Amino acid sequence: MYMKKRLSVLISLLICCPLLLKAEISLPHFFSDNMVLQRDMEVPIWGKADRRENITLTFQGKEYTAQADKDGKWSITLPPTPAGGPHTITITGENIITLKNILFGDVYLASGQSNMEWEMYKVPEGLQTAGEANAHPEIRLFLVEKNRAFTPQEDVPVQSWQVADSTHVLDFSAVAYYFGKILQEHVDVPIGLIGAYWGGTAIEAWMAADVLDSLPRYKRTIEALGRYSQSATQLEQMFETNLDNWVKQSESKDQGFSGNWYQKNHNDQRWETMTLPAIWEFAGLPQHDGSVWFRKTFFVPEAMSNKDLELHLARIDDHDIVWVNGKEIGRGKGYQHRVYQIPRSLLTNRENVITVRVFDSGYQGGIWGHEEEFYITDRKQNIDLQGEWLYRKGIRWDDMPARPNTVFSGSTPMMQYNAMIAPLIPFALKGILWYQGESNADRAYEYRTLFPTMIRDWRRRWQQEELPFLFVQLANYRQPVVEPVPSDWAELREAQAMALSLQNTGMATAIDLGEADNVHPANKKEVARRLALTARATIYGENIVHSGPVFDSMDIVGNQIAITFKTQASPLKVNDLYGYVKGFSIARQDREFVRAKAYILNDSTVMVYHDTMINPAAVRYGWADNPDDINLYNQEGLPALPFRTDDWPGKTYDSAEYSSK
Repeated sequence: MYMKKRLSVLISLLICCPLLLKAEISLPHFFSDNMVLQRDMEVPIWGKADRRENITLTFQGKEYTAQADKDGKWSITLPPTPAGGPHTITITGENIITLKNILFGDVYLASGQSNMEWEMYKVPEGLQTAGEANAHPEIRLFLVEKNRAFTPQEDVPVQSWQVADSTHVLDFSAVAYYFGKILQEHVDVPIGLIGAYWGGTAIEAWMAADVLDSLPRYKRTIEALGRYSQSATQLEQMFETNLDNWVKQSESKDQGFSGNWYQKNHNDQRWETMTLPAIWEFAGLPQHDGSVWFRKTFFVPEAMSNKDLELHLARIDDHDIVWVNGKEIGRGKGYQHRVYQIPRSLLTNRENVITVRVFDSGYQGGIWGHEEEFYITDRKQNIDLQGEWLYRKGIRWDDMPARPNTVFSGSTPMMQYNAMIAPLIPFALKGILWYQGESNADRAYEYRTLFPTMIRDWRRRWQQEELPFLFVQLANYRQPVVEPVPSDWAELREAQAMALSLQNTGMATAIDLGEADNVHPANKKEVARRLALTARATIYGENIVHSGPVFDSMDIVGNQIAITFKTQASPLKVNDLYGYVKGFSIARQDREFVRAKAYILNDSTVMVYHDTMINPAAVRYGWADNPDDINLYNQEGLPALPFRTDDWPGKTYDSAEYSSK
């Protein structure tokens, strides 16, 4: 009886004192100290509280109020505010949240795959640039941590806005940071950069389920993903555990361990040589999946003797174990920069041996990256490790149990959109930066549909029908070819350029910035400069030349074809000592393309021909995975965009049917 009475009193208190059940007001993590909000535009700020709770936001001496709905959601819209700051925003409900050091300026969302993700510390001049970042306190960064989800999320993993100082710049997108830095020099307002990117992802990973569901090819996959009862995080953790166990199995079966290949005195006379850093598929092992062992002898100079040293191994794809003089000094996983400590007790004053076992768990493998990231140091001087290493193949995938399966890949539809884009909507933006396409190159014709569909959908969800959308056209990549051949990368670049038909879009080409053996060209600063030129012209209305020559029309003149370009009043220029224009190919109606000769006729026209060809029908320029001979520019040094005058079905033509199957 006594217990029943106490329970009755407790229930009465809960009914009469609803404040006991009140939940504290909360904000998504991207509303934090140091953030940049979009100037001269209505800015929504939203969060959660107890249902029907009254919320008051105080800004610049004015109060704005809202009431949480039945689900506890609330939103308040600030009026357009000019650039400047710092400001303080206070939000009051059952608790008080104070946001400090807030600036108003221009906010850009940077998204895409690895070339957008490529961090500052990975580019050649990144460390120097980072050291100068403290001079730009009005550039602010928010990095959305990598995440996947089966349904749209309301928040991103714990993170906050950071002033772009020398520490936080290093792990941020090089393209995005350089874009912001260059742009700020011209528009002179605070710049906010939101980074939401993930290497290896296809465009469908960044598209919403209800959009993909309308495309038959994706409908079945979307339905299947919707049936998972576990969270994406749980499934990913299970896969990582299974993958780690599988990698450990490889160690027990690898002859390198039983043969003591890691020992300093191991007889390596029959080992072969490979120049590192390199992806081994491009350095003599095109078909090898599994492990490769590398060895290198080094000598410690007297000035570095009797010191603990630091080993920098550039980037390793994917798993590694490292020995010095037969003693293990570390192991890691993931294609990231490796740094290991070498205790002075392991070193001799004579020769020393580094042994590295690299295990590739998928796609490409090796020790790769920039040569300047490959060294041993005492923090005062370095021992260079680039160049020839000995290598020997270890275990192959074929000798192991089947690799663990995962429901995820870089092409899994909607997962990154749900976890990394949906939570940001409708954070007020000035524009979007996009660098992606490598993972869709084999489906370039399908990209013609997917890319503009994604642009329109993101604009619709942000309720900004003309939200500026700037993107990077893929760089040249892979080994050059002598004669013209079909190219999926050329077709993907064409699909990207076709999206320019949408209003308020802009494209920066990287067709002359790539590297044959590196899908991640190092010159991210020039990519960013070209994006910033596009932004200054298309968003800020500056009367500047922001693009290289763009194909306009063709006219058959006898046995030559006249190609006219849109030049923005910047005359054509050829980067060749003797004035030869390269990069063109020509064909008759038989569709067999051959290398063509060309010359500049006037400021906007190039004449293209072949000595033995009559009745030419079509011309292509820069139409290859790696058109390394292109040399047509304008006076500002911007390259002509790749193009073709024909519409003949290409290498990936069948992918246009993917969406209807």
